[in-house]
Amino acid sequence: MLLGTNAKGNDSILIDLSTPLRPLISVPIEATDQGELSISTAQKILTIHLINQGHPLSTPLFGTYTIRGNRLVFEPIYALQMESSFKVIYHHTNGTSSKVFSTPRRKQIGQFCHVLQIYPQSYEIPQNTCFFHVQFDQPMQNFKPNEVIKMLDQKGNRIDQLWRVQAYWLNNKTSLVLMVHPGRLKRGIDWEIPFKEGEEYTLLIDTNLKSSYNCPLKNRIKKTFKITPPDRQSPSILFDKLTPPTIASKAPLSLLFSEKMDYGSIIDGVKVINTQTQKVVHGNFRVVSDQNFKFIPNKAWENAPYKVVFEKMVCDLANNRINRVFEVLTIEEKKKDWIPVEWLFRPTPK
Repeated sequence: MLLGTNAKGNDSILIDLSTPLRPLISVPIEATDQGELSISTAQKILTIHLINQGHPLSTPLFGTYTIRGNRLVFEPIYALQMESSFKVIYHHTNGTSSKVFSTPRRKQIGQFCHVLQIYPQSYEIPQNTCFFHVQFDQPMQNFKPNEVIKMLDQKGNRIDQLWRVQAYWLNNKTSLVLMVHPGRLKRGIDWEIPFKEGEEYTLLIDTNLKSSYNCPLKNRIKKTFKITPPDRQSPSILFDKLTPPTIASKAPLSLLFSEKMDYGSIIDGVKVINTQTQKVVHGNFRVVSDQNFKFIPNKAWENAPYKVVFEKMVCDLANNRINRVFEVLTIEEKKKDWIPVEWLFRPTPK
């Protein structure tokens, strides 16, 4: 049985606000198993509630619960609203403890924007990686990628003209798609391949970027990658490891792949459809790793048939599609893009 302990009263509730709109909230428990925990079990110990007009709402926030060491950790699925207050309620062996926290005030001119994540998350990436993604905490202004997003080699030298000239955005201009110029990756084109196997490269984002609210980036951001041999094989979906969620819950639907996948192609190219109503299920993706993505629906799963549709742009880091590799020479190979790839499932009873 999972139990909450109360070693330090309210001080035992820890709130990590380093990412203020997606805080990590943890409490001590008596447990030995590690990993993700069902929402229904975890909510008997820990819930987080939005405070409205001075009173916490009865319905708790939706998020994921994991056991890390001897602590139960809550992470909200969706970014919290700014200028909002929340109450953490912790049930333990000695009773109930609580703590209130607030999210930051809305950005004003003269304050800053931040980078939330850079994809791929992995340190090792193939030599022919096509895409990088930068996720910001607010919508951004347009800019020319080659002027402000740099890639440096091991000696600190910049690789010139690495990106396609035009920036591409997802998620209301909060997710930047950086595409390596295809002419620098395809074999048979007389243009030097930008990355060398076994060497490290650093993605550098300068502070001269600004958000739509005219807020500059607070700090220069660096992320280092190590280059592995090129990937020229199609990825596959691990259908045998996909498990249907539970009816009437907002349990995440895990999508597992045979290799590291491109973040943008997943959030833009994977659709979940209720086949009874033929309506797209709206929700968000949470990245567990470059091979594991979780789809969290906005509304609870119904007692109905569903299908996951993997559209033609779904690809690995090297732009190899599910049905074909990136570099193809014939029209017949390109026609494989139109072969539907779907997974049918029905949520399971509680």
